[in-house]
Amino acid sequence: MHEPDTTDEVLMGRFQAEFDQAAFDALIARHHPRALLLAHRLLSDRAAAEDAVQETFIRVVRSRQAFDPAQSFAGWFYTILRHICMDLLRRRFRHARQAEELAQELPVSEIGSSVQSAAAVDDLLRPLPPEDREILVLRIVQGLSFQEIALRLGCSVEAAKKRAQRALRLLRERSDLKA
Repeated sequence: MHEPDTTDEVLMGRFQAEFDQAAFDALIARHHPRALLLAHRLLSDRAAAEDAVQETFIRVVRSRQAFDPAQSFAGWFYTILRHICMDLLRRRFRHARQAEELAQELPVSEIGSSVQSAAAVDDLLRPLPPEDREILVLRIVQGLSFQEIALRLGCSVEAAKKRAQRALRLLRERSDLKA
């Protein structure tokens, strides 16, 4: 076990040199709560914040050799976290923009008579979970095949089809449309 006064830089140096799991666990214990708070403030979404923090620790492991022990571990770590959060926010913005494009491209008749305008399509997609919005945008707006979607999402073609079916079913349920 490491003494509580051991610096982050020493712990990271041990992790770098020896793949010292106890040193890495100590870094997690020290930085996880604050990182989660920062990510939640940036993303305004608890689940996304947890994903961002987890991804940050994964990148620390993968990039451990790039860390310079003469520099601040906290500065390096929180820079990685901020970049991940900004990437997630950009992705969120892209999804919103794609939903807008979907709303503009789909004729009202294709969605059903209860949807009166393109803005309503955006309203319809907004409450869907991000994964469901993503699959519908990839399939409908971008016109990708399920094989292309599977490659993008890192899943099987069957999984992509099932996700699209689930998203459409949820969309129908939320809009009171009948299949």
